[in-house]
Amino acid sequence: MAHPDAELNLIRGAYKEGIPHMVPFQVSFPLDDFMKEAGKGQDNFYQVHFYNEKQLAEAPQFLKNVEKNYKNVKAVFINVDLPTIGNREKDQKVRSLLDPDAEDALSSFAPATADLKVITWDDIIRIKNSTNLPIALKGVLRKEDVLKAAEIGLGGCIISNHGEVQT
Repeated sequence: MAHPDAELNLIRGAYKEGIPHMVPFQVSFPLDDFMKEAGKGQDNFYQVHFYNEKQLAEAPQFLKNVEKNYKNVKAVFINVDLPTIGNREKDQKVRSLLDPDAEDALSSFAPATADLKVITWDDIIRIKNSTNLPIALKGVLRKEDVLKAAEIGLGGCIISNHGEVQT
């Protein structure tokens, strides 16, 4: 929103500094166009979450396409800490002070009524078995979930309080 190139600057900057980039599921450009900006030899990760049952059902085919078409994607991170969008009053107050017209525009990115699909361990196993890419969970809060992820052979976990911000 702050620059016409939006996230393109992030993947370019990550390449310039020699660090992997976490490609967002909700990128501002068509994925093909965005991934063309990845530098030669740049390793990236792909972050995904599921808004509805249809996206979850189509996840295996979607990830097969990512694996086939974007060779620089080395792992997939599934967001597991964001089943609903919180009120986030503090963020809204700060944004409205900076730009009184921003609130309507911001609600298109995260409407208060948004409810993301809650996924199960069976869903994670099905997704894991559908791709050769390592699957990691992003947003794990409990050690029991980390242990379960290891038990089923996931590639890792990122402990995060991203979902906690939603309260």
